[in-house]
Amino acid sequence: MWTSCEKYNPRDINTDIDVEASYVEVRRVFAPQIVFINHEKRLHVDTVCSNLAIKYNLIYISVYQLLRHHIVNKTAHGLALLASKHER
Repeated sequence: MWTSCEKYNPRDINTDIDVEASYVEVRRVFAPQIVFINHEKRLHVDTVCSNLAIKYNLIYISVYQLLRHHIVNKTAHGLALLASKHER
């Protein structure tokens, strides 16, 4: 039993509608929201973005960190990235 709703966002979903409409409504309420952020690599915003994602129930994926992980661990994707790298 909940005594406080400070940490939770209760949702009201109408279930008196047909199954397909209910499914659409549940997906609308609970589907993750994604925001793309493009920033300079030299800016240290990963922690800020991660904290905002937690606060607003979003998903934050650092593409820079993901690509770096693949390159450092020499995965097939990382090797393909290195092969396609152009010198500036």
